[in-house]
Amino acid sequence: MYNSAAMNRRFVLVVSALTSFLALACSGDHYVSPKPSATEDSSIQLDGSSSSFRAGTSIDTVTGAGGNALTGSSSLPGLTVVGYGDATAKPDEAIVRLTIGQGEVGFSTSDTPRLQLIDEAELKPVTEALKKQGIDDKTIEVNTLVSSPYGLGQGSAQITFRWGKPDDMKSILDLAGNTVRQNTNQGLQNITVLFTVKDCEPLEQQSWSAALDDAKNRAEQLAKIAGLQLGNIVAISESPGPASLYGVASGCAALEELPATDFASASFSKNSATQVEVDTSLQVTFALK
Repeated sequence: MYNSAAMNRRFVLVVSALTSFLALACSGDHYVSPKPSATEDSSIQLDGSSSSFRAGTSIDTVTGAGGNALTGSSSLPGLTVVGYGDATAKPDEAIVRLTIGQGEVGFSTSDTPRLQLIDEAELKPVTEALKKQGIDDKTIEVNTLVSSPYGLGQGSAQITFRWGKPDDMKSILDLAGNTVRQNTNQGLQNITVLFTVKDCEPLEQQSWSAALDDAKNRAEQLAKIAGLQLGNIVAISESPGPASLYGVASGCAALEELPATDFASASFSKNSATQVEVDTSLQVTFALK
């Protein structure tokens, strides 16, 4: 049996302890952990791709483009579209590639190997004839290690050069073909021509501008259908066009050099002696209000 007097003393001690605790809690001397600064090691970039914060910091509101509250790329609200643009001009130069060889098809059944590499010296009359027409020697390239377009086991050569009269291709191509036939034991197997412009940057900038306008128009239409309102642009990046699936570049890069093989398309854009086209596509993300 418990002693009633002892129990009463314990009850008084517990009540006293609780009273002291409440008095301390109600006083103005209690400690509140300070709120960490949101400016410490924090960053928000235009595209929202690199928002990083140290452990233990906090942010009430970070305002990004368009007035939207952002807390990192994973929570970036927006609408993303791809815009397409192009710009055209008259070409002032042509990149020409001549493929030269004997054009035999199939495999030899004799003991003599059919594959015979063309000696670069044999092609010298062709390059000299080109130079006499005013073609800069620095733009002439000769490659004798080329696979023939007329079958496996055949060696061919290629002569690539730049021609400054894109509106007069016939004269230079006739000259090249006749020189090959008359001064070598080879034949002209293929001709590839890419029309280009020496200063492409202004065209590419016009194409970018058109692509950006197209992206804005697409975004506005999508936002209207979805019942949303667009904010400012928060991210822009170049988007590979359909031609990239076939290893063909876009923009000015598509006019800088011929494709690796004769039978690959030099460009998915308009390309002729009267007009060249520079195509670009931009992926654009708009904030939502």
